[in-house]
Amino acid sequence: MAVGTQTSIIGAEEHLKCKLLSGTFKDASLRWYMNLPRNSITGYADFHRKFIHQFARSKHVQVTATTLFGIRQGHNESL
Repeated sequence: MAVGTQTSIIGAEEHLKCKLLSGTFKDASLRWYMNLPRNSITGYADFHRKFIHQFARSKHVQVTATTLFGIRQGHNESL
């Protein structure tokens, strides 16, 4: 279950949501979090938006026809 969902269920305050989410970070996300300027986060929504902005863009992949033609179904993989 996502941190946002968990904290909504228990009715956590904004600062607790941020602490819970940051407690799940490691590697690149932890370095990003540790290097945020002091008092640069105004609330959970701001924290979430900045996190998504920082890391979602790294998910874009250039897909070409050549890439698609190279995809093969493994022996034990279902459609």
